[in-house]
Amino acid sequence: MPSLRNVLKALALSSFALISTAAPVQDACGPAPVTTSTSSTSVVPTSTATSTSASASPTKVLKIPASGATPDLNTTSLTLKYVALGRGIQNYTCSEVGKRGAAIGAVATLYDATDLAYSNEALLHSLPGMVVNLPVASAGSVRTAIKRVNLSVLGHHFFDAAGTPVFQLDNGKVIYATKTENVKAPGSAPKGPAGTGAVDWLKLITKLNYVGGVSNGLSEVYRIETAGGVSTLCTAASGVISVEYAAEYWFFD
Repeated sequence: MPSLRNVLKALALSSFALISTAAPVQDACGPAPVTTSTSSTSVVPTSTATSTSASASPTKVLKIPASGATPDLNTTSLTLKYVALGRGIQNYTCSEVGKRGAAIGAVATLYDATDLAYSNEALLHSLPGMVVNLPVASAGSVRTAIKRVNLSVLGHHFFDAAGTPVFQLDNGKVIYATKTENVKAPGSAPKGPAGTGAVDWLKLITKLNYVGGVSNGLSEVYRIETAGGVSTLCTAASGVISVEYAAEYWFFD
């Protein structure tokens, strides 16, 4: 069986190919989730809007939503810079039949939802459960029951060869992060196409003195309002499985 480091290197090198198709890895570890569409969501032409920042709405203060867990994620005193809708896959490696895989990273496209967060936060929170059923390339352009939503690409999320979560924005801002807190997603969270449940809500901060890269313009990121992403059961004692997921990412500095 290949080493975990080699698996991570292979996933990092193939990350952008994966996010362009949202095709789960097919292997012996378990059934790949099937991407479907919902009756309340349809694809519309891609927006040409450019990425924005939270400074566009300085008079309104947004707060991280409560998950309902006790204790919940701690809040931050930093300034909100961006809100993103993330759509991608969670990757797992199998080591035992009948058990869920061990998390080894994720790959996702980040769509700029900053303006939407300020103008209609409730609508934003409804999107992860919708777009988890859409191809990654269509997730930024959807029609909801009440409004057409067009979001431009803000950047990408992936794990590097050392297993560090990276959020690389197209404007040059980047954070090499480390997880400091996690809580379970609410019981009502969308389970995703695989039906396995929503991954945890997280708080991540800059990884200090990291030899793999230096963060720039971003200090903390929260993963909230998750949909899907929990591992399926392994049907073999080796291999990698990928599970569709969506989430909101809130960036602070």
